[in-house]
Amino acid sequence: MSCTACFTGTVHQTETKGKVSKLHNRDTYVSGPEFGASKGVIVVISDAFGWELPNTRIWADRLAEKGGWTVLVPDFMDGHPAPVSLMDTMLNLTKKGSLRDTLWKPYYALRAIPGFAVFGLFNRFGAAWPRVHSYFAALRSAPESSCLPAGVVGFCWGGLHAVKLAAVGEGERGLVDAAFTAHPQPLTLPGDVADVVKPTAVAIGDRDWAIHLGGIETIRKAFVERSGQGVECELVLYEGAGHGFAVRYDPGNDKLAEQAEAAENQAVAWFNRWFATAQP
Repeated sequence: MSCTACFTGTVHQTETKGKVSKLHNRDTYVSGPEFGASKGVIVVISDAFGWELPNTRIWADRLAEKGGWTVLVPDFMDGHPAPVSLMDTMLNLTKKGSLRDTLWKPYYALRAIPGFAVFGLFNRFGAAWPRVHSYFAALRSAPESSCLPAGVVGFCWGGLHAVKLAAVGEGERGLVDAAFTAHPQPLTLPGDVADVVKPTAVAIGDRDWAIHLGGIETIRKAFVERSGQGVECELVLYEGAGHGFAVRYDPGNDKLAEQAEAAENQAVAWFNRWFATAQP
């Protein structure tokens, strides 16, 4: 189950550059060059707010621009993301201040319940994983993309799927050549991260209460072990950053914006490294 922090943040207003297409039977936001002119393909699996959240599409645009990759943001939720209005609802629900703020909390709690319920029902892992798996399998087999290195970026809810994709294909090409996730949630530790067989990088804040410091240390130890077994893994801890920092940060906060850009650059460097050695 996702944590309450998974439903907080800020919606960004930057204009996006891509287009929406139907790809492998799913509505997909596409940014960057056509497959034939691309250096690789990256699929971004969104957080709870889904494929239409501007923040996620802006990330896709920047990855495409910096890496020369075709970047895809599919609708893996079949039209049932958490409503963006939950960000404001959660802000009011968690606000600490006056007596008035306290008295209004039951109202905001009731407003939040339908959004949580619909999202949780349609997007539990058992329901969503077949959608994700089939999309990546189609990418690997389609003539236009099969020869390209493939990566996955997962935010929050999408982070679990990214880690699971990195666990597919030991000794084989698998579904991805490399994975990157920022503030993944929910993870079963150490199992989910200990099972990866493809290069996997994680960006996480030391104030991410969804994965407390003990959980972060568990990930670190699992990654050290996997790296020692020949599966390169990376954990970068961002000081002062909380859950959702890479994609739902407040752009008016320079410190948070810098950390988000650093996570973005971490992802770019990771894919540049592993795409260079990927086997077609």
